[in-house]
Amino acid sequence: MKAITLRSPWAWCVCYLGKSVENRGWAPSRAELAPGERFAIHASKLSPLREIQTAFDWMLDKELVRVGQIPTMDELRRQSSSIVAVAAYAGAKTTHESGWFVGRFGWTWSELLVLPTPVPCRGFQKLWTMSADIETLVRGQLP
Repeated sequence: MKAITLRSPWAWCVCYLGKSVENRGWAPSRAELAPGERFAIHASKLSPLREIQTAFDWMLDKELVRVGQIPTMDELRRQSSSIVAVAAYAGAKTTHESGWFVGRFGWTWSELLVLPTPVPCRGFQKLWTMSADIETLVRGQLP
């Protein structure tokens, strides 16, 4: 299964705040990730506190989050360097109605499944393929 790494706190926002689009400067080819294909969302190692604060300030300004929805550092740390969700790829858009869309390409998905227990593993840039043992642990948590 393919995976994509999101810096913190963006993976948390996908799982718990309804972030429905991932902004990227590129779109995957059909050979890399076909519409309907499942892919994993990996939360990177914890970003610097200033970067996390800047991200939540932006979200508050855009009214994408309320103060009471902002996670603690411990909540973010629990996701750090782990596969946290699986979704079905729905394509990359150059426009999107979501307030989360700010990029050249907005990757969209359906059937988001947040894993009950994050699966620790190293992430990589671009799309990457999970090792067989990590994929087994991820699939073991899917319905």
